[in-house]
Amino acid sequence: MKDWETISLGNKTLQFVMTPWVHWPETMVTYLKEDKILFPCDFLGSHYASSDLYVTDEAKVYESAKRYYAEIINGTCFTS
Repeated sequence: MKDWETISLGNKTLQFVMTPWVHWPETMVTYLKEDKILFPCDFLGSHYASSDLYVTDEAKVYESAKRYYAEIINGTCFTS
């Protein structure tokens, strides 16, 4: 999709908008015009995934999230 390009779904229209460097150079969001809903790819979501159902060790989660952010989102090495 190109920046600001739209697709008609009959009674709904999706508009695609480039938002480079939200955290990747090719980041794009999608807007459902008629309902005024923004689908923000993943930049408003959680950046840390875990197999744990509940947080039982906040310090462990905090350190894991810092490492993930430093290595994946920021692209640098992390040493604690």
